[in-house]
Amino acid sequence: AHQVLKCQEERGLTDEQAAYLAGSQLGAGTETIAQALNVTMMALAKHPHVLLRAQEEVDAALSEVPTPADLPRLPYCAAIVQESLRWRPVSCAESERTTFEES
Repeated sequence: AHQVLKCQEERGLTDEQAAYLAGSQLGAGTETIAQALNVTMMALAKHPHVLLRAQEEVDAALSEVPTPADLPRLPYCAAIVQESLRWRPVSCAESERTTFEES
């Protein structure tokens, strides 16, 4: 919200234009999250043994609702998310990768 208000001041946007800009950003964020969740759930449905192992890790590591601070205790779950994003990226904004050969 702060960035939208700053942009509104700098560019002289009307309240309607600023609201549209904020809504567009919110929509873009929710669509990418939804797509990432859909892909991950699809993969887990196809590979139930992976889902079972993730559930076992969650049950062993957590006793309450997870928070971002719990992520280091969930390496298998983190790997699932990373692999899902690698397998089916939700945006085309990938960094260029270069392979170096030893000489």
